[in-house]
Amino acid sequence: MNNIRKIIYLLSKPFKQIYRFILRPKTRGVKCILECNGEILLIKNTYGYKFWTFPGGGAKKNEMPGEALKREIKEEIGVKLNSTDFIGSFMANNQFKRDTVYCFTASVPNKYFKIDPIEILEARWFVVSELPQLKPNANKVLELYKNYKQKNHGS
Repeated sequence: MNNIRKIIYLLSKPFKQIYRFILRPKTRGVKCILECNGEILLIKNTYGYKFWTFPGGGAKKNEMPGEALKREIKEEIGVKLNSTDFIGSFMANNQFKRDTVYCFTASVPNKYFKIDPIEILEARWFVVSELPQLKPNANKVLELYKNYKQKNHGS
C-alpha cells in the first residue's frame, strides 16, 4: 500500500504545481521547533531541495493551526504533542502559493521519532549552535524561535 501511495503522490506533484502557478492560492501551513535536552529536530523532505527544515505541513480548510501542527507532527515523525507555544508567523510565496506559516515550539521528553518515509527522507537532532544549512523559510522559523526564547527565557 505504501508504494501505491508514494506513486500517486509523485504523479500528482506536477499537476499541483500547475494549479498553484495559475491560481496562486492562499494557503496556511505550520512548522514546529521540537526541543529535547538542548537539541532541536530537523528533517529533510523526500521532495524539493534536500535542505534541512523543521517538521510541519499544511493546515486543512477549517483546521486551527495548533490542531494542524499536532496532526502533521504525528503523521510525519510519529510524535504526539501535548502542549505547544506559538512563536509567530510569516508570509511565504514559494511554490506559487501565498502561504501564511504559523510557527510553534514544543518540548518532548525523549528523542524518539518514527518518520513517514513517503514524506520524510531523514530526521536528526542537532545542537542549536551547530545547525546545518537550512531552507530559506526554515531560517525565518529559527529567527522567530530565537526571538521567542530571548523574550520569554532570556537565553
